[in-house]
Amino acid sequence: MKLLSPKGITNAVFDVTLMRGLDYYTGMVFELFDNSPENNRALFGGGRYDGLVGLFGVEPIATVGVGMGATTMEQFLEVHNLLPKLASKTDVYIIPVSKESMAGADDLARKLRSEGVRAELDITGRKIDKQIKAALKKQIPFAVFVGEDEIASGAYTVRNLVESDEQKVGAERIVTIVKDRRYDGDEDALFEI
Repeated sequence: MKLLSPKGITNAVFDVTLMRGLDYYTGMVFELFDNSPENNRALFGGGRYDGLVGLFGVEPIATVGVGMGATTMEQFLEVHNLLPKLASKTDVYIIPVSKESMAGADDLARKLRSEGVRAELDITGRKIDKQIKAALKKQIPFAVFVGEDEIASGAYTVRNLVESDEQKVGAERIVTIVKDRRYDGDEDALFEI
């Protein structure tokens, strides 16, 4: 503790009751905490374990190690509003309306991707409402419905999930709709519902 103070570390606390659960520690152990009362578990923990590498057949050396907790680190980032706001870069969520339309939906996905449209194809076989919820959760701005009629006609129902309107158009028009949205400056905008 006397060595820490001259180095400007004034928030260290000596706790004689601190124990780490691993029996290979041979000296001091430590834990690092956030000062926020919302994070009451250690973010990092570790200590000195001089004999550990000797267990693997090499000459023992003095060693100090530390490990972090993923969950506690996530909580730290949330409490301090440090998590990045990530928005989906996917343009179109393709929804096959039946098992029979899966091949046609896959063909449409390939065609759109070849034109630079970032398309995700739902292959789960879930009900349509579950697929729409997945698209909304992923913040994908457009959903395209593909059924047997759409495959036969080449005209697909495209729903704008941001503005809640829809239209029936061909694959080429889907490309234009997506690219027009990008050029309007909406590509990096957060999805809001």
